[in-house]
Amino acid sequence: MTNTTKAQRIRAAILTLGLWLLTIGLTLLTITVLLDVLMRVYAAFWADGGFYSRATQTAIGIRQVLVLPLGIIAVIVAIGGAEYHREHFNTRQSWRMFARTLAVQAGLLLLGVFI
Repeated sequence: MTNTTKAQRIRAAILTLGLWLLTIGLTLLTITVLLDVLMRVYAAFWADGGFYSRATQTAIGIRQVLVLPLGIIAVIVAIGGAEYHREHFNTRQSWRMFARTLAVQAGLLLLGVFI
């Protein structure tokens, strides 16, 4: 293996690690955005006044119930992504998976902006 290909593999590994860490951070951010979207939608249809209203307390309860499933999804994305990219390191499939993952996360974050 020449020094050039070794340096390219090291750069690809650093880029892969950086993108993987970015997807983990975006996944955690996306959880809070999705929970906020849920609260907004719930409040838009069932709001009946003040913070201590029954509808607001129900929305907070729903939000708390959804934290665990969304946290499990975050763990699946983190571990599954690491395993997938370890198996398919520096291949077209790996880069496409990064692109798809980042596109879905960006879409969910934009959903939070528009709702």
